[in-house]
Amino acid sequence: MRKLERIDAESLSSNPRANYNSWLKYEPIVRAAFNQHPKPFVYAPASMSPATVASRLRDAIRGFIAFGYTYDISHIDIARWYDETIIKHDKSCVYIGPPADVKSVIRGEQRSPDSSSNLIFTTLSFEEVSAFTLLLSNARILGPIIIKNPPDLTLLPQRPNVEMLKRPDGSLALL
Repeated sequence: MRKLERIDAESLSSNPRANYNSWLKYEPIVRAAFNQHPKPFVYAPASMSPATVASRLRDAIRGFIAFGYTYDISHIDIARWYDETIIKHDKSCVYIGPPADVKSVIRGEQRSPDSSSNLIFTTLSFEEVSAFTLLLSNARILGPIIIKNPPDLTLLPQRPNVEMLKRPDGSLALL
């Protein structure tokens, strides 16, 4: 656990990218990568450079581990996962996974897993959200899919392998 030995709450306390709000912003990506482990997870950012996302993602995870934010996956499991993974980027994507697998994807030796994690919508209809949950359930696409202003989904049937997480800003993450 060499990586974990370098995580220090005192040194992170002055880093605004390691605070709880940063964790909330990057939590859907962490969850998707954690759930897909040990397969590499690919995230194509829509509004920031991959280098910026990779750096901020690392800081958010370190803050989560150091400060013990509330989460439904245990801190020990996230810490163990983080210690086993690397977060790298190229000009278009961020790659999260075991070092050998991520490096082989970046070098083009291994096919990159399909990813729809760059799907961020302002709004979708009930029918469109239902279609996305069906595709996620059947592993035709990978999440997260973010819907900034989701419709009322009280009548949407639950699907296996799909999580719908309501975020503090009112948006919805489909994983």
